Amino acid sequence: MQLTGTWIIMFTNFVPISLLVSLDLVKLYQGFFMSWDVIMYDEEEDMAMRAQAINLNEELGQVEYIFSDKTGTLTCNIMEFKKFSAGQEFYGTGEKPTTKQLSNVNFHDPKMFENLKNNDKDLIRTILHLAVCHDIIIDEKKGVYNAASPDELALVNAAKQFGYEFAGADADDIMTIKTPKGPQKFKRLNVCEFTSTRKRMSVIVEDKDKKIILMCKGADSVITDRLSKQSLQSKIFIETDRIVTRYANEGLRTLYLSQKILPRKDWERWNEEVQQAKLAICHREEKVAAVDEKIEVEMELIGSTAIEDKLQDEVADTIQFAKAAGVKVWVLTGDKIETATNIGFSAGLLDSHMTLHSIEEIDDTDLHLKIGNINVELDSKARPSSAHFGPKRKEAIIVAGASLIKIDEDIELRELFLKAATRVDVVLACRVSPKQKADVVNLIKKRFPDKTTLSIGDGANDVSMILQAHVGVGILGKEGQQAARSADFAIG
Repeated sequence: MQLTGTWIIMFTNFVPISLLVSLDLVKLYQGFFMSWDVIMYDEEEDMAMRAQAINLNEELGQVEYIFSDKTGTLTCNIMEFKKFSAGQEFYGTGEKPTTKQLSNVNFHDPKMFENLKNNDKDLIRTILHLAVCHDIIIDEKKGVYNAASPDELALVNAAKQFGYEFAGADADDIMTIKTPKGPQKFKRLNVCEFTSTRKRMSVIVEDKDKKIILMCKGADSVITDRLSKQSLQSKIFIETDRIVTRYANEGLRTLYLSQKILPRKDWERWNEEVQQAKLAICHREEKVAAVDEKIEVEMELIGSTAIEDKLQDEVADTIQFAKAAGVKVWVLTGDKIETATNIGFSAGLLDSHMTLHSIEEIDDTDLHLKIGNINVELDSKARPSSAHFGPKRKEAIIVAGASLIKIDEDIELRELFLKAATRVDVVLACRVSPKQKADVVNLIKKRFPDKTTLSIGDGANDVSMILQAHVGVGILGKEGQQAARSADFAIG
């Protein structure tokens, strides 16, 4: 009897192989059922849901934090050129167009076409910028533009809609732009490529008068830091800043357009540097980016653009469902604060009954004071009070990427921020890089090692965030398959 008892105690820690096999088979069948789910089937991409890590099936029911990208995840990533500014004038009424529009263009403003006929110099310069500053190629067989991003396609199609059509580039990189006054030729000398870290792209061209022109487009915060002092003090900058803020408040994606004339000797010296950087065996991309930084300075602001990206179907209902289940939703985006906030209201992430705490400071002292005040306010609301009646008011934090960099560098600031962020219902991080997205997920994982996190995104810039979370969901959308291939679960 004693031997029998000892034998039973010894074997209580052993799990039969048959049970492990049964559990793996259950997870396998669960994966099949998920992939057969008709509701998750995407007809447009002809793609069923893919369970690429069936060992994580049970984790899906334990998620407490969702980290989501905005563009292509909450929104459709189908861009439509809606409004723009040139000089001190802004164009685009927002009304339904009365003329036939090209794909990715939804623009209406008779005043713009009138000014174009009157040879408005600022307007023509801005539209030419749209037609020239890109790295689009033309599919000769289909006769359509092949663009790296929907944003770029929208900008070039808008220029074409306005009568300035990019007609292609030959073997010598001579770009032809068809205009109402005949074709114009530009020799493309260099392309400083867009990356999610740089948040801008530039093209250096030589025009018919042998002038070398740098044309740049990118996020307002990035371009502003690279404008000349004269441009920063100009009426164009003041008016454009006001216009772009208004565009962002409407939920539109905004870009600044800038350019400058390069002295030939300066360009030749810089071109030698960039060619040397491209020949580097180690850290080539970093070295090229560092050289690009040297030329993209002292620029002149010439205008801005505003593109609309519509929400995905049932986004608001989905977010409300997750929040009602006690899941905290964090949105990490590269967009301007005003744009992200507006989309947050549209998506049901934010509402008029929420208290919004905005963190945009970049000075350590100011950040300590601001985050400290937020914590004091949250503490006072957490304490029961006889003066407090009705349901508890919900809270949200909106933080800028530049502020997050400072927060991450200071341990005390980081703890203060985490204390506040983990007690609010929603966190919206704007103008963040792919590395910052991953860092934010990692912060929560370290702070709450027992809580399950889920990241969802659709582009290569979301891969680091997806890999960092316990569960990664990749969307096969308009930005390639990197996110879907890197994720544990992939959807269309």
